[in-house]
Amino acid sequence: MLFTALLLLAGCDRHGDAAIRKSLPGTWHGQSGAGEVVFSPDGSFTTGGGANHDAGTWQISGETLTMTITNFNGLPPVGKIGPVVQGRITRVDSHFLTYTSGGQIYSFSR
Repeated sequence: MLFTALLLLAGCDRHGDAAIRKSLPGTWHGQSGAGEVVFSPDGSFTTGGGANHDAGTWQISGETLTMTITNFNGLPPVGKIGPVVQGRITRVDSHFLTYTSGGQIYSFSR
């Protein structure tokens, strides 16, 4: 579920970095089993819930969303930080988030 949620974040309506950073924070509910992801304004994120959750950091560069997992299933990774997932945000506004990653399109709403 986390991997799917991470893949979802990859592109935007040519809004630019600042607009994406402003629109992205909040709780997003995935469509078609993509799960839930919460983006915090401080650049952190979580997916899943309870003991079975993942967490990390997010960054925007142009239309590219990069998510680095720093806690997998509630536990820090052994030896290194990762994985890193990137995608292109194709739409983000107050209600919808769509991105592409690995040839897949992921849609979220709030």
